[in-house]
Amino acid sequence: MIVNHYKVRSHIKRYNLGEECSARPISVDLAKGLLKANLNSCALLLSTENITLYWYLEMPLSNYIFRMGGAVVLLSNKPSDRAHFEYQLLHTVQTLKEADDRSYNCIYQKEDVTEKVGVCLARELMAVVGDILHLFL
Repeated sequence: MIVNHYKVRSHIKRYNLGEECSARPISVDLAKGLLKANLNSCALLLSTENITLYWYLEMPLSNYIFRMGGAVVLLSNKPSDRAHFEYQLLHTVQTLKEADDRSYNCIYQKEDVTEKVGVCLARELMAVVGDILHLFL
């Protein structure tokens, strides 16, 4: 939609990485690689999230945490842009946690007695996130 709305030129590279949460760090890493390969370039990353399909009042926590959101980041490797940007991308890290039942069952879809589907967050979620963050300490 954005490409068509703003009539982005055809020589501009465009990628759609899907809707999964892992698409965000993968897109940053992809942009970083493209900027290393193409000097004097810019990369615009647009990320959106929408779980209104699962808006469910009986399981409201996931609605409050995720709901709808979006972010846009402009990355550049042009030396002239250095003075204009506030942050510098130094490292990208992607971790994978070994699968276990506790991790697998901390976020899942669940039907209630009326067969309405909602996103359920288990108590173990914070412990699983803590285990992953512990890898960086």
